[in-house]
Amino acid sequence: MKWLDSALKKKCAQDKSAIFERIHQVEVERSYRIVGALETIASDIENQVVPVVKNAMSQWMKMVLTIDAVAAGLFLTGMLVLSQWFDVWALFSYDFAGSNIVSSIKLATLL
Repeated sequence: MKWLDSALKKKCAQDKSAIFERIHQVEVERSYRIVGALETIASDIENQVVPVVKNAMSQWMKMVLTIDAVAAGLFLTGMLVLSQWFDVWALFSYDFAGSNIVSSIKLATLL
């Protein structure tokens, strides 16, 4: 019976070794599956999402530049219209130095 006991212990040790080896293989296979899934996701992002985002950014930049150009044009046009209605250049020809400085506007213009 002693030989049976040692044979069973040997078989038990072999089975445990096989089980632990399979557990290790499952961990490695899982890691490869995870890496494969991450590579697929990265590839999908690179091939599908990045071009859409670049296109959207390009359109957004064109729209912003167009709106900025229109706003600058309207501002300059408004300034030209206002300069025609009011004689802005007369402020530069007026001699504030001869009069008493009473207001902060006169002081700012003098400086």
